[in-house]
Amino acid sequence: MLLRLLTLLMLLGGLPWASAAALSIDRALTAQGSGASFPVDAPALAVGLPDEWSRTRPGASGPVWYRVSFTLPAAATADALQALYIAQVCTNFEVQLNGQLIASGGRMQAPLTHNCNHPQLVLLPTTVLVAGSNVLDIKVAGFALAKVGSRHRAAQLSALEVGPLSALASRHARRTALNVSLPQALGAT
Repeated sequence: MLLRLLTLLMLLGGLPWASAAALSIDRALTAQGSGASFPVDAPALAVGLPDEWSRTRPGASGPVWYRVSFTLPAAATADALQALYIAQVCTNFEVQLNGQLIASGGRMQAPLTHNCNHPQLVLLPTTVLVAGSNVLDIKVAGFALAKVGSRHRAAQLSALEVGPLSALASRHARRTALNVSLPQALGAT
């Protein structure tokens, strides 16, 4: 069994992961608020991603909104399906693209589920995505570090990637295998 797991890891490590076409986003504007949209009237703070709340807002449990803008060339919308890849969001989230809700990853009020180990791949609908400037708003609800047993389970948001679904799906599959499938297989043995 251990030999199979090692072989799986070697195969995953040896595959070519296409991410050159993806846009990496490592800065966001944040504001606290529990409303249905980004709170434009609330005090905003620019943060680097990944954003660990234990450092940027100690003791807070959220929800916190993140706003990022990205420019999509006209050719990108015609060529391939586009997606948003989030390597880690802890714990639950909602994603809005250009003001429209496109994804939800769990309840946004108590009781919250622990989805920290699951990377997220969100399809960006072509009906909402526009050539040129787009705005992503991500609402995150999580736990303060003092309320969880590990820094890994404390509220946070990783850097984001936007790009062709085909390029980001392999990244998502690899991270899911390492974060979810492998630990489950080891636990089962």
